[in-house]
Amino acid sequence: FTNPHGLPDSNHYTTAYDMALITREAMKNETFRKIFATRTYQIPPTNIQKETRYLRNHHRFVLRQEYRYDDCIGGKTGYTSQAKFTLVSVAKRGDLELICVIMKDDSTSHQYTDTKALFDYGFDNFSIYPINELENPGMLEASPMFTRFNPLLSKTESPIITDENGYLVLPNSASFEDAVKNISFSPAPEDKEGNNIIGKISYTYMGKYVGGANILLNNVEKLTLETKKLNIDNPTKDPKDASGSKPIGHLYPIVLGIIGGIFILILGLYYIFVERPRLKRRRAYYKKRANRRMHNDEFRDL
Repeated sequence: FTNPHGLPDSNHYTTAYDMALITREAMKNETFRKIFATRTYQIPPTNIQKETRYLRNHHRFVLRQEYRYDDCIGGKTGYTSQAKFTLVSVAKRGDLELICVIMKDDSTSHQYTDTKALFDYGFDNFSIYPINELENPGMLEASPMFTRFNPLLSKTESPIITDENGYLVLPNSASFEDAVKNISFSPAPEDKEGNNIIGKISYTYMGKYVGGANILLNNVEKLTLETKKLNIDNPTKDPKDASGSKPIGHLYPIVLGIIGGIFILILGLYYIFVERPRLKRRRAYYKKRANRRMHNDEFRDL
């Protein structure tokens, strides 16, 4: 953009994809989401403006008038002589949220019918999968390397989890198992109480990125080691005062370092013995299928 308002300029342009990216980022802000879905609003009088000002959203799906799409949760209209009728809309069905951008349409009615058709296609042909419910890195706790150090870990709850906001979206013709998984480790600059991002799990399908989630290490107080003071025969002290427990605060970073090191080792072994062979088999499969398709084409040409 060469100006702040986006009106036509011979030195700038944008695309539907650009507008979708801007909308996706804006939708992360709860205040924006509320404004985006507001139908009407009144600005009360002030010491400068004595009259009430009335605002009205022009997006027909939001107004639920004339054109309806009940899954629409927000949108913005636009028109210039060069861009023609433009429309940005967001719709949500279940956990799946879609963004549709229409540009240079020839009429008001067509921008809504085109948006509806694209939304219906998206919802009818794609499904969303919550990563933390289907494949949680916390299951690494079951590894022999983790159970060896099980005094440091909870037996009922793993400190390694995936972000609950992580999803992947796949066409209905594919399943979760068809996505190719990749795990990358990136230690947090400093350990803090609560969830620390220590890596990312991402998924691709047919070479395209389809989703991912942050891998979190939950630093909780239960990871702190405790030790008991030794009972020593000391005539100057009451034996009752020599018992009890005392947290060893300086061991806390060491414990986290051990867990982080084990996790890195597990990821490396997992990639070498599981992911890499799987990727090789998948590449071989696609290569074989491509060769078969090429031979079939040659056969038809004959």
